[in-house]
Amino acid sequence: MIAVALAAALVLSVGLSRFIIKVHSASEVTTGLLLGALAAWWFCRGLEPAARVLRGRLMLAAFAAFMLMGTAGQPAPTHQLLQQIAQSLSGRDQVYVRTTPL
Repeated sequence: MIAVALAAALVLSVGLSRFIIKVHSASEVTTGLLLGALAAWWFCRGLEPAARVLRGRLMLAAFAAFMLMGTAGQPAPTHQLLQQIAQSLSGRDQVYVRTTPL
């Protein structure tokens, strides 16, 4: 419980700092916190003894897939992926890009 409380405090402080320095909007921070809470809840559910074997196998499969993926020394294109998702969801020709901080 102490580890969970410390992790929650760290996550909240990072989210708050991102909002204060105007790198993310309130809705972005809130969405990130909710998504993180959902992932933590799902992970904690998997700590039951019967699910440990399945979780271990899934982690091993995910690790193997990651290692076999190969990136040729290039960073992961996560920013471009998020831009493509935003563009397809918005239906616009270009994604909105901030020119100044919030």
